[in-house]
Formats: sequence, structure tokens, C-alpha cells
Amino acid sequence: MRKCILVLGMHRSGTSMLNGVLKTIGVFTGKDEYMLDPVFFNPKTKQFNAKGFFEITEITNFNEELLQAFDASWITPQNLPENWLDNKNIEIFKKKLAEIIHFHFKEINIFSIKDPRICLLLPIYEHVLTEMGIEIIYILINRNKNEVLRSLSNVLQDEKNQVWNQEKQANPDLNHQLYEIKIFKHLDKIYQHYINQLNKYLVGKKYLIISYNAFLEKTEINTDRLYHYINDKSLIRPELVKENIKAFVDKKLKTY
Repeated sequence: MRKCILVLGMHRSGTSMLNGVLKTIGVFTGKDEYMLDPVFFNPKTKQFNAKGFFEITEITNFNEELLQAFDASWITPQNLPENWLDNKNIEIFKKKLAEIIHFHFKEINIFSIKDPRICLLLPIYEHVLTEMGIEIIYILINRNKNEVLRSLSNVLQDEKNQVWNQEKQANPDLNHQLYEIKIFKHLDKIYQHYINQLNKYLVGKKYLIISYNAFLEKTEINTDRLYHYINDKSLIRPELVKENIKAFVDKKLKTY
């Protein structure tokens, strides 16, 4: 049976690093030409995820489109309706997701799909992959919440500045420090929303939890955990690509 590893975790929690390591040990993550652009420029940090997001652009766009169908988005802490997967309007999304998976992963025996939005949309992935006869392997990566929020805040710097300028024009007495606190509280709500949804969807399921910071400190041990948990003979034994993994998991690229 073909296998799909769903890489699960909040934005800025290490999902890209995890999927990159999976690629190094032989998991197919998608062709390079279909991947999200690895470099996003920011006045403060200059770039994010210099080694890649390992995220297929079409899947990211699909997930955002599906969220928007319910007047939601990746940055809106809003629950989808109860039994949303049974909504008749979702059938077209199920068909589209099946087509996307077939296009990118046809005839691939073991592959991974990664986009943090899947935390909010897990049921449709489970439904479509099961219908396609593909076994699902769940791997969750977590990271210190404050680190995630700081990293998100930096990623969204341009958007924050734009909103600040608009609100400052409307209210000249607005305090910038209070504005930053307001933004941080909103990001905290987003974080909790992702974690709550993921906890709800994973009840009763078997999954592996990886700590982002522990992976940085003990890369070999945690790569071995991944390898043995996936338990697929087609994978490359971590000791055979030890130097590749060491070069890829670079603590200097840890973003805040």
C-alpha cells in the first residue's frame, strides 16, 4: 500500500525542517519546480526558510481557497462549521484535492504533504487519501509557543506596518507598544486555534511527536526516531546520509 506522511504543526514551528529531513532520507516531497518560493524578504531578517519550505504551492493555494469558502483564512482563528466535510459544496474540493495528489504523487510509494493549514483541514485529507487507498502516517512537530509567536510576528512585519499606518491615521494618539501587544494577542489566538483543532482531529489516532528544539540539539537521535516510526524499507538509513542531514539542519538558520 502507498503511504502519505502528513507533516502537521503550526506555522513557524519547524514543519519545513521536518519535511526537508524526510526528503533527505528518501521520502518524496514533490518536484522542485512546484514548490513554494523559499525566500521571502523582510527588512529585519532579510529572508526566511533559506533552505526551502518543502511545500507545494498548489496545495497551499488549495488549502487557503477551501478556508476562504467558509469565510476563514490561515490567520483567522475561526472554527469551521460542524460536519463541514459533509457540506454538498465540499464535493468539488474533494475532487480537486484528489486530482492534485494524483498529479504530484502518482506512482510514488511513499510521499509527504506539508502545509500548516492542514491542521485546520485534516478531515478532507484523511477522506481523500483513504478513498485513494493510501495509508496515512501522522507526524506532528511542536515548538515553544513564544518562539513561534515571535517568528510569526517577524514574518508579518510588512502587514503589521501597513495596518499600523492605517490605524495611526484614524487614531493619532494610538500607542505603538499597545498595538504590538494587541497583535501578539491575536497571534496567540491563532496559535491556540491551530493546536485545538489538531488535538480534536487527532483523537484516537496514532502519531509521532517531534520537538523542534530537541531535533536541533539531537538531530541524529530524532532522525532515527523518524526512520523507525515510518518503518518503510524504501527509505535511506539515516547513518548513510548523516552528513547531508547535519548540513541541512543548521541551528544558525533558526528563525524568530
